[in-house]
Amino acid sequence: MVTSRRGMHWVAVVAAAVIVTTASVGVFAQGAGLPAWVNQILAAISSVQNDTDALQESINAIAAPIQSKVRTTPTVFFRAGVMDCLVTNVSSSPRTVTAEMINSGTGGVVTSLGPLVLAPGRVQGVGVASSAFTGAAFCRFTVTDATGTRADIRATLSIGNNLSDDQTRVAVSAE
Repeated sequence: MVTSRRGMHWVAVVAAAVIVTTASVGVFAQGAGLPAWVNQILAAISSVQNDTDALQESINAIAAPIQSKVRTTPTVFFRAGVMDCLVTNVSSSPRTVTAEMINSGTGGVVTSLGPLVLAPGRVQGVGVASSAFTGAAFCRFTVTDATGTRADIRATLSIGNNLSDDQTRVAVSAE
């Protein structure tokens, strides 16, 4: 809030300038043309818009395209039971996805699924039993079709008791 006389004076000057500019632009836009000073202001605004567009393109280029298509879970240590990497298509269009279980110690792929086309609302997964693998691992999920992004999928790593029951002991979400 402006409380000084000098501050009120500047508020009045700025308000008057806005009113005169608005009226001038309205009158001259309909007539023979705009005064030079209005054209200079419009050119400056256009320049700012172009700079803003270029800045946005630069910001968009910072994130590598593959990062916008990948979700990963945290690493968990697996000792017994079954470990699964599950992915769900939450978009309204089919998405081509790959699910991989990665050995955290070596970086190697323990098991994988895909690429496969996953219909909207459907879930698919890949897993391993402790008789085949134990140790630290995480799941990596990649949307491989051209139009899909990581926002189109939700994914988890889950550890269950064994292959014959559906009891989940641990489940962690992919980010």
